[in-house]
Amino acid sequence: MVFKAPIRVAVTGCSGHIAYSFLAELAKGWVFGEDQPVIIVFVEREGSNSSTGIQMELEDCAFQRLHGIEVGNQQEAFSNVDYIVMLGALARGPGMERSDLLYKNAKIFEEAGKNIQLFSRPDTKILVVGNPANTNALILAKFAPKVAKNIVAMSQLDHNRAIGQISKKCNVTPGRVQNVFVFGNHSTTMVPIFSNVTVDGKKVVFDQDWISNITAIIQKRGASIIQARGASSALSAAHGALDCIKSWHQGTRQGEIVSVSIQAQAGNFYSIPESLFCSVPCICVDGRWEIQKLSIEPFYNKSISLTIQELENEKKMAFGN
Repeated sequence: MVFKAPIRVAVTGCSGHIAYSFLAELAKGWVFGEDQPVIIVFVEREGSNSSTGIQMELEDCAFQRLHGIEVGNQQEAFSNVDYIVMLGALARGPGMERSDLLYKNAKIFEEAGKNIQLFSRPDTKILVVGNPANTNALILAKFAPKVAKNIVAMSQLDHNRAIGQISKKCNVTPGRVQNVFVFGNHSTTMVPIFSNVTVDGKKVVFDQDWISNITAIIQKRGASIIQARGASSALSAAHGALDCIKSWHQGTRQGEIVSVSIQAQAGNFYSIPESLFCSVPCICVDGRWEIQKLSIEPFYNKSISLTIQELENEKKMAFGN
């Protein structure tokens, strides 16, 4: 097989649990295509060697499409890369208020944004995974305006969770489910929207009791996984990030709708306050996300108001207002 020139992907948080699942799948090559090799650039602080073990394991796997591993600080790693994947973020510690977490992460993403603004290419695509992802993306966009239009926050994990519950309910494989999406923040306020769901191309109508029950399951899924396995959802989060990048690079399939948190522009179809990063239904064509105008029943209005309010509150806390 003749390979294309390698795609360069910088990744933060490479020593974390999500990265352990993410990096191996990225190196396998399915995200960018069978003939597309990748060079992974580990973003490390000066003097740190926390990701040495995973680098060794990637070498030991001898992936055919992994054409190199590099390590650098932000200034070095963000230069001349095609994608930046922000897996790393400060986790909430014992006794830490949510406002403290938001403020401290704001400082981390402010630093990253400034370095991206100075050293990255204007066409670099940036996916924020580290939580609170939507507000972290907002901070990044503020301090890296030259790439703001290329920044998204991941909501594919919530999207995949919704598909999983529908496929279970309808007793079908996930690939037969279409037109579900998640709206709002990547948090316990996110809103799965079932108004347009089809299975095998046929519209499916769910009763409101089922929607309410399944929404609660999806919203609390992360906590349920922590309770069940004693650790946060790393495998599914990594897969959500990889799915998002695959759609971004290869395009969504015909008829496929995905959920992605992009920055709201003035006068948008869903009346989202300008500048917030909010999950909406999208397709991706030639590397560009295009918002899809799908119906939302009045049943969801209260939940949508709550998730928008949370995003606005997070913005205020992150900026110390």
